Amino acid sequence: PGVRFIRSRVKGVERLREKLAGNREPDVISDYLGARVAFESEDSVPSIMQSLERQGFEVIEVDNFLNNPRVGYRAVHVQIRRPGALSVEIQMAPQEIAAVQIQAHAELEIFRNPTVSTAQREAAVAKSEAIFGEAFARFQERQGRPAVPVGEPARFVPPVREPPPPPHRGSQGLATADQQNVLRIDVADFDPNISKPQGTYFSILDDVQKSPNLDVGNTVFRGRVQTEKILEVSAGPPIQHARFRGVTARSEGEISAGVSALRKLVSPQEFERLRAASKPQLIEELSQRFPGPDYNRFFDSYELLEAYGAQVAREKGFDALRLIEPQAPEFSEFVALNPRAVRITQKAPLEPPGPSIPPPTGPPPPTRG
Repeated sequence: PGVRFIRSRVKGVERLREKLAGNREPDVISDYLGARVAFESEDSVPSIMQSLERQGFEVIEVDNFLNNPRVGYRAVHVQIRRPGALSVEIQMAPQEIAAVQIQAHAELEIFRNPTVSTAQREAAVAKSEAIFGEAFARFQERQGRPAVPVGEPARFVPPVREPPPPPHRGSQGLATADQQNVLRIDVADFDPNISKPQGTYFSILDDVQKSPNLDVGNTVFRGRVQTEKILEVSAGPPIQHARFRGVTARSEGEISAGVSALRKLVSPQEFERLRAASKPQLIEELSQRFPGPDYNRFFDSYELLEAYGAQVAREKGFDALRLIEPQAPEFSEFVALNPRAVRITQKAPLEPPGPSIPPPTGPPPPTRG
């Protein structure tokens, strides 16, 4: 009750050939078959999953876009299979989101068109986000709840039991076992040999379609780590910062590799001083301590903290930063502090997702990489 079937599909032969040609093993392609359903209430999600398990399906992976929306898109994607059978992806979305999915996805097709201007691409992403945002607001209103700002977790969502990650997930497109394979999505003329004050950010992934940065460029740069001088950092505990104001209840958020490096390399008192500093204060201090780069071009004080952390790490002899997210490997980061830290092994156009996969992108973040 309260769940409506929308459509099903079989992945096309050409799309399968493309994935297999990209060194994907046949037994790890997660969505040979697909189905989309719409629900009236999020309470239906756990019961749907329990029903699938009772029918003998194994839950391979859960992508909870209700808690982590991308371009405003909120849904739960579950990849399942029976022993010896093909895999299936079930997409479960609020009925208001499902009703506008085709309309919003059409805007992202504009974004993926390499012939359109930057302004047109940005407008397309903004329109897609607005379409999903308005739809989710209607869902919230129907449920008698206040609207949730885009990007904030939908706190009402019941917990979804996720399968434990296997020891090695490289073959599934997540973080590789040796953490040596990295990739970056950027524009075609990106030059990996240019050293940036904040470093060059890479994802620690095999499967580019798992990247949370699908919306930032049209070209995939794959590489191999070439240094052992790596500073290992972590995303937690969260910090308070103006970047998160209005996004979370306490203006707190998990930090990036650059900010984590700063927290690790300076005293707690010094980190608190820098965390509370304004953008002009950080520009002045960075310009004096690490002269050369134009720090005025950075978006906000948070990006300047990332640059500060990278510069301090260089000063202490590190070639790179590495942040591993065990529970969300697609958000793991490798930051090359000098171009020699990563050897680019492949440059290729970004392959668009299959027609049945809803927008996998997120709102364009301020450029830090």
